[in-house]
Amino acid sequence: MGVVDILFVRVARAVAGPLLATADTEWDLLLDAGLGVPFRCIRRAVPGMAGRGWGRIVIMSSECGTFARNATAGLVRSVASELSGTGVTVNAVFSADAGDPACVVDVAELLVHSPGISGEFLTVDSAGIRATA
Repeated sequence: MGVVDILFVRVARAVAGPLLATADTEWDLLLDAGLGVPFRCIRRAVPGMAGRGWGRIVIMSSECGTFARNATAGLVRSVASELSGTGVTVNAVFSADAGDPACVVDVAELLVHSPGISGEFLTVDSAGIRATA
C-alpha cells in the first residue's frame, strides 16, 4: 500500500436477526464487516500516518442498531485514545444517508479540515450534521 493520509471506511449495513434466530455464520459476517474490516484498514494506514505526524481516519456507518453503533464507537474511541498526540484523528459518523455521495463528501471535508476533532461521533440525517454521544 502506498502513502495514506486520509482513510475513509464506509461500513456496509449488516443486519442480524433476533438473538436466537441469528446463525453463527451470520454473526461472524456482521462482526467482520462492522469491526474486522475497519480494524484491518486502520492497522495498515496508521504507521505511515503517525510517522508523518498527520492523518485522518473516518469510519462511516449506517445507524443499524445499538450493538453495531456501540461496537463502532468502541473501536473509534480506543484507536483515538491510542493515537492521541500523534497528529492522527479518528472519528465515527453514523448516518441514515450513508449512501448519498453528497453526504459522504460533506462529512469527509468537515473532518479532514477540523484538526482538533478526534474521538467524536457525528450523526448525519435530514436534520443536518450534529455531534452525538
